[in-house]
Amino acid sequence: MQSDSTMGDAVLNRMRKPEFREYLASLLMEICAIDTSPRSEPTEWGRREASCFAILERELSALGLPGARLERRPVNPEIENHKNFSLLHFTKTPKRPQGLSAAETYAGRTNLVLVVPGSNDSSEGQNTAVNGHIDVVAPYFPPRREGDVIHGRGACDDKGGVIAFVGAMKALAEELKLRGLRFNKNVVGMMVIEEETGGNGSLSLALDRDLKKLYDTILILECTENKVHPANRGAVWYQCNLALPGVPLFEMAAFVYEELEREGRAIKAESAHALFPQRPVQTCHGIIGDVGQHPSRICGEVSFSIALPGGAISGKAEALVRDCLEFALEEYIGRYGDKTKAIDPRTGKPKVDHHYDLRAEGGRLIVDVHGSTGHMGAILENDGAITKMAQFVRALVCSKARLEALAGGRIAIELLNREEDGNLRLEGGQGFVPTHSLEQVMDRMARAAERGAEAYLRR
Repeated sequence: MQSDSTMGDAVLNRMRKPEFREYLASLLMEICAIDTSPRSEPTEWGRREASCFAILERELSALGLPGARLERRPVNPEIENHKNFSLLHFTKTPKRPQGLSAAETYAGRTNLVLVVPGSNDSSEGQNTAVNGHIDVVAPYFPPRREGDVIHGRGACDDKGGVIAFVGAMKALAEELKLRGLRFNKNVVGMMVIEEETGGNGSLSLALDRDLKKLYDTILILECTENKVHPANRGAVWYQCNLALPGVPLFEMAAFVYEELEREGRAIKAESAHALFPQRPVQTCHGIIGDVGQHPSRICGEVSFSIALPGGAISGKAEALVRDCLEFALEEYIGRYGDKTKAIDPRTGKPKVDHHYDLRAEGGRLIVDVHGSTGHMGAILENDGAITKMAQFVRALVCSKARLEALAGGRIAIELLNREEDGNLRLEGGQGFVPTHSLEQVMDRMARAAERGAEAYLRR
């Protein structure tokens, strides 16, 4: 864009007009009314994505920027072979436990790309790409407006960012046309899919060599309180498969979780970075066996059983179990807080009504562990049921000899309704900031899991 000392002020004045604000609000409401949260059937997800893109194409094509072109670029299924490809957890169903392949998942699905060519009649400036995503986390809820505030899934993260880009382009286009000017350098707009599930939409564009020739730098639109962050925080997904014949794997899992949590706390303690003073470094355990929705979604409910010999449940055995649970709960609350005393501002009720239920059923004691779910980024405000469950199980394992003496034989502590296939799968995520590399975090979490398994086996 040719330099003009009044250009910036003129563009800002356009954006401050009430009719412009109404335009943005209406457009944001329209796009937030489309549910683009993850779903196991990618065809339906793709249809909703296409509906969002149609709205954006309608607005961007009307700007009249010289030489501008819009293109729905197919997501390349070959990204499945890249080291930064995110596994397609959302495609898994009970009838399809392995999920879909990348070819199946991305058939007919695209990103939306806007290219506005620059005049290149000056050496000033840079060819710039702007990236925002249209997918949102679950659960979806429709938008509503209260004065100048729009509440809706994606209103900030990140449909709000995408609409901000559309608004900026609209204001610039109008002022450029009025002054007979055009962009000096290329502007590339990337409206991508699947950021919340790992970033495969952006990965496809990042590997697009033809597109990469058009830009030198990139701005990622995310909700950062209008502060530019020249860095990124990330997350590693882990999958841990426990498989050892004759070993109570569920009990082992509780000790693996202990070490994963300890390592996560250490990584957070080391994460002093000027751009991230709040240290947004979370450890989330999303799935154990068939329980849980996604590695990066906090597990809100999990149950396990304590099988007693002969199905006889004595009052003393049950009392000891309850004592172990209460002791473990005190320890858990001391570290993670008591979410039965934290009020959810949306409902006016406690985040968690109560921590657990203990009940007798079919000759077993069943422990139902309650938490509160959400994206792993909100782990401090919520309550991970798997982490709490692991604390309970470790306390029971430590008192197992005493329990067995009261019960008159061996007891078995197992994940409730677990399908016996010879192993136990754990999945979750570990956040990090630029103080650590992706490879460092992966290596440390892997070694932590090994230490947890070894600690159990040494017992």
